[in-house]
Amino acid sequence: MLIHHRKWLLSFALALTTVGPVLAQDPKAKGPSPEQNPVPPPIVLEIEPATPPIDTATSTQWNWRHSPRAVVSPNIYGDVTGNRPILNGRLIPGTPGTPGTRGTPGTPGIPGMPGTPGTSRQISGFITSDGEGDRFNTSYLAQTGSPTLASFSGNVSFNGQQIDAVDYSATAPFSQPFPATTSLLANATTTSNIQALFAQPGETAVFNGAASNAQLQFDSGQGAAFYQIFLVYDLNTPGTAGTPGTPGTPGTPGTPVTTGTPARLVAIAMPNPVGGGLIGRTKVATGNSILPRDRVIFDYDAISNAPVRIGGQNIQRFSPGFEKAFFDGLASIQLRMPFASAASPISEGGLTNSSAAVFGNLFLQLKGLAYSSDIVTVAGGLGISVPTAPDTRLRVNSVDLLRIRNETVLLTPYIGVLLTPTDRLFAQAWTGVEFDTRGNPVQVGTRSGPRTIGRLNDPALLQLDYQLGYWMIHPALNPRPYIRGLAPFVELHFNSTLANYDSVAAGSVAIIDSLAQNDEFNMSAGVTSQLGERIMLTTGVTAPLRNNSRFGDYQIGFRMNWIFGPTATYNALAPIGF
Repeated sequence: MLIHHRKWLLSFALALTTVGPVLAQDPKAKGPSPEQNPVPPPIVLEIEPATPPIDTATSTQWNWRHSPRAVVSPNIYGDVTGNRPILNGRLIPGTPGTPGTRGTPGTPGIPGMPGTPGTSRQISGFITSDGEGDRFNTSYLAQTGSPTLASFSGNVSFNGQQIDAVDYSATAPFSQPFPATTSLLANATTTSNIQALFAQPGETAVFNGAASNAQLQFDSGQGAAFYQIFLVYDLNTPGTAGTPGTPGTPGTPGTPVTTGTPARLVAIAMPNPVGGGLIGRTKVATGNSILPRDRVIFDYDAISNAPVRIGGQNIQRFSPGFEKAFFDGLASIQLRMPFASAASPISEGGLTNSSAAVFGNLFLQLKGLAYSSDIVTVAGGLGISVPTAPDTRLRVNSVDLLRIRNETVLLTPYIGVLLTPTDRLFAQAWTGVEFDTRGNPVQVGTRSGPRTIGRLNDPALLQLDYQLGYWMIHPALNPRPYIRGLAPFVELHFNSTLANYDSVAAGSVAIIDSLAQNDEFNMSAGVTSQLGERIMLTTGVTAPLRNNSRFGDYQIGFRMNWIFGPTATYNALAPIGF
């Protein structure tokens, strides 16, 4: 706009230099008469301000509903978040031992005079469960920071008798690394069960805390572990002493029983497909603007050591797409189609150690403008994650033992605010909450084919994103054809789950979503460049500010937008100081 004003002034100055000498002549001065030397007629120039090349289909002047400050404001850079591995616990049954042979009995002695005997017998054993025709030791889940050992099974037994399924408590909270054994506190419900099921008349069941313990089965390395419970109870009755008898002759011992191999719980980590999170989820704020825009989108992110599998995975993520505004810039629809070189969705033999080209979830975003002024712009809408990413599978010899189908749709309602207090300073704030609408089915392989044992629901995810930036080179003041604008920025991103983990259990299989109590706190910094009148290029780097919750050691990426339509027209015309 300023350039067109200068062209207008240049035309006006040229006109003055042409007609000025003619208008300045004195009619009373001596000299030839008009007939002898006629004065040439004044040159009339039609002076018009240079008309900006405005889209005539839209307007012939700046009359768009959006503030020029908002029109030239850059997109937020954003970050990428994703999933954690799923823990799959599977019982491997043991093998029976061989019975021993009976020894030769000795001869009885002469009995003494019995008194009233007291008893102090002891019963002990593991808490067991029945599943798929086998009996196995029940697994209890422990988490760091808590002494609770949580039960997964609904029907549990002790020494062949069914008892109530309850949680147990260790004598101290758990911490990593998890101990091999830990002492237990008495459970009043279990003690009542033992008294009712095993105590004879006159006997009292007493919990033996010195001999009872919880024994570690598996440490996931993700703040969770599996334990089995071993209980010892003393059944005591008082008695009176009798007179001793004479001993008999001892018998000869038989051969001992050989011990079989015990059943064991094997925990295997496998990727979680929800939200296309194998390659990183698409957030509503990342690479986006509060203002509805006409643009073609291409984003790239390199994510180092993303925790989508045990040991981490480097991800090269690409996200092409487009946004189309309508209703004169009041609303828009956006489509993202992410894909990446990431962890393979198939775990062979319990190992996910290969990379593959993986297509993510299609992401559809609806945006509507609620308020717009020179200083404040407010918009809101809905993000929709469509389940197009592949299912994840645990396979052995090319046969699916476990499959998690990617079927759920994730919805993210959001609101965003853009602040432009000056022509150069800008700030953005985005708030959204992602919800799982139905959960993903979990299937286990059986002889008769796959069987669905439940649905794994993704916890709600709170997304907060903030940006602060400044136009060091403002596009309206720099007519250069290449780099017209330059704006550094800094951002903060907070991604937090609003619910605890979900799990699915059936018989000897337990599936746990380890994305629990995830609180990512990231910072991004970079620079946005306007190249010519249509290309916006943003480069940035993202680093985690917390060590315990992070999606990668760092993220490096760029966001390239090619704008068109009214967005491009008014972006080129936006004045400063409007």
